[in-house]
Amino acid sequence: MHVITTEMKKEFVKWLLNTYQLAQKEHTWLLNYLSSTNEQLEKVHFVDVFEDTHKKRIILHTNCSHKPGHFEFNLNGNILGEPEKTFHNIRRNPEEHVFVKLIYRDKAQSMEWGDICEAYSTPKFTGFEVAAQLILDQSFETFNIMQLQKEIDNALETGDKALFMKLTDQLLHTENKLVKSF
Repeated sequence: MHVITTEMKKEFVKWLLNTYQLAQKEHTWLLNYLSSTNEQLEKVHFVDVFEDTHKKRIILHTNCSHKPGHFEFNLNGNILGEPEKTFHNIRRNPEEHVFVKLIYRDKAQSMEWGDICEAYSTPKFTGFEVAAQLILDQSFETFNIMQLQKEIDNALETGDKALFMKLTDQLLHTENKLVKSF
């Protein structure tokens, strides 16, 4: 049996927040709160699939998912879309377990996710699913490149040299990632 410690969960949240951008500061705030104490983290479970017995469910998408910034808190079948209400509910009921499903790019290949995911069964990925994930990842990177190019053009038009340099560095990094994925 795979034992998941509170320290592992804490490290995962730190990794996630350093690697992926969340759409709202409240999402970051909520994840930081959930990982703030060992007692709290013992009640937090990161899962791929919700079970009927999971009374408190959080779905959180990073900006790199198909629903950027989407947030959902399901409390016994009632869906709340507000991180603040979620925070207050969790804070008022610290003895209750919270099940968190995160959606972010490359999750299926993420060793970090594999280390802390409390899966009831390991999902088997078909060749089609792996290919679809690769296409999705490459599409996302191509979209990022196009957005960066537009922002670079705007920086040139406004004469913002610092922004231009920052964006061109990001563009090179993104292009290198895309080339390596082929």
